[in-house]
Amino acid sequence: MKKLLALTSALSMLVFAGVSFAAEPQQAPAAPAKKVVKVNHATYKASVATARTEVPEQAVLYGFETEKNIDTLKFRDNDAYIEYKAEVDNILNKLVELEIHG
Repeated sequence: MKKLLALTSALSMLVFAGVSFAAEPQQAPAAPAKKVVKVNHATYKASVATARTEVPEQAVLYGFETEKNIDTLKFRDNDAYIEYKAEVDNILNKLVELEIHG
């Protein structure tokens, strides 16, 4: 009798665990990315065009920094939950490094 009760209890716990893990996880709403506007840097447009050769079109530019001859651009793809950090040499107009975080 005790074995039957233990077996029934174990099976009911497995069913409960299966039902609770089978439920769809709730997705947190994605924070809207703010577009970078009014950047008055001589190499801004060329650097963005160079970075866009490797970054998907749906990714939104949300950060731009420049240090010496390296422009750092940050993009976010809210649909795929992926962030891109592109470093562009603004003298050679060449992509130096691309980091992808997801």
